[in-house]
Amino acid sequence: MRFGLHGVTLCTAITFIQDMAGASVNSGFFAHDIDQTHLINLWFYLIILSVVGMSTAALLKQRDDKESDEQKTYIGFTREGANRLNTMVLDLLGFSQSRSHHSDRRHSQGDGLL
Repeated sequence: MRFGLHGVTLCTAITFIQDMAGASVNSGFFAHDIDQTHLINLWFYLIILSVVGMSTAALLKQRDDKESDEQKTYIGFTREGANRLNTMVLDLLGFSQSRSHHSDRRHSQGDGLL
């Protein structure tokens, strides 16, 4: 956000490239996303990242040296929301990975019974 809207766009593009590279080799947070959801989770993540990043960068660009209490409150809410979103994404990805590992184990255990 320090570099403004162009910096946010660049960071989002870099994040997209890294996520796609990881997903294509089944590595990283979105490793199983191609098979399970056809990258819907990745697109939602990037949309949220873009909206939050660009609106915060626009707010920071408009603010003066003297900040109002309302702006400080909004920036605090934005930081809180970003932290909660990060926690939720990590929890969802952990849940998704544990479900896929659980189903893989169940299928491998079922093979021994036949």
